[in-house]
Amino acid sequence: MITIDEAPSATVTTTETLCNVAGGLYTNTLDLSTLVTAGQMDGTWTDQMNNTVTTIDATGMPEGDYTYTYTISPAAGSFCTDVSYDVVISVLACPVVTPCTLAVIATPTACTGNYLRP
Repeated sequence: MITIDEAPSATVTTTETLCNVAGGLYTNTLDLSTLVTAGQMDGTWTDQMNNTVTTIDATGMPEGDYTYTYTISPAAGSFCTDVSYDVVISVLACPVVTPCTLAVIATPTACTGNYLRP
């Protein structure tokens, strides 16, 4: 009898952009699990130092690209090996978007005789 083991697989978004300040053009936090859109969802995320991470808070991080790895394992007893997906998170120094203040300007009104008064 021949047994065929199914290799682990997932669909993973491989790039994302974050701001290193709150209130910027992009968000400053990311739940890494949102990047796994299909397939095996029970993997492990690690950073470049091989620390397990679940969420990134880019507040105060230097600008640059950071690689995170999503690793999934095959079913118990399988002869398949782990499968890893690298994701690049670009951290930008975003300007903070501040709301504008609107000033009300009086509009002159016309009266008879072509005189204008404020």
